[in-house]
Amino acid sequence: MMKNSRERYGSMTKILHWLIACLLLCQVPLGWYMSGLDNEDPWYYRALDLHLSLGLMVLVLFLIKIVWLLISPSPQLSSKLAKWERRTARLIHRVLIGALGLVPLTGYLSYTSQGDPVSIYELFEIPGVMEFSEAGAERLAALHMYLAYAMAAIAMIHISAALKHHFLDGDDLLLRMGFRRSPRTGQV
Repeated sequence: MMKNSRERYGSMTKILHWLIACLLLCQVPLGWYMSGLDNEDPWYYRALDLHLSLGLMVLVLFLIKIVWLLISPSPQLSSKLAKWERRTARLIHRVLIGALGLVPLTGYLSYTSQGDPVSIYELFEIPGVMEFSEAGAERLAALHMYLAYAMAAIAMIHISAALKHHFLDGDDLLLRMGFRRSPRTGQV
């Protein structure tokens, strides 16, 4: 089943979720690693090229995810969850989705702030859309970094909650985003 149902996530949602999760698991450590490198280090530019390319992939997947959410809304949260858990889950999902757009966008704007295009694996270039002053570019870079760390922290809360529901509560919340059949419900 490609689309989401009222109870289950569809294949498209699961694919987008795990692709974005894998990219973020690369992006945050890579960005952190780069921030410790000197501009003269040859690895800095290799890491920067990879970080920019992966970041723009996240931005594209974010746009696809937004369109997909309009076409196929997410399933309802389990009625077994406490009211505060449902509210928190909705808030965390909204913040994560917003961050998925803002973090790569601020990174792209920061990098292209002086008119330089972004090269995607030397296959093609994406031009900058606007130029900023040096101070503006520095603020964008700082915003990008702080948003990325905030997104990573919120993602850790998201992951922790999913693991808590799976291992401590024994419900199938985590399994709803997996590709294997749930032993509890028999559904994929």
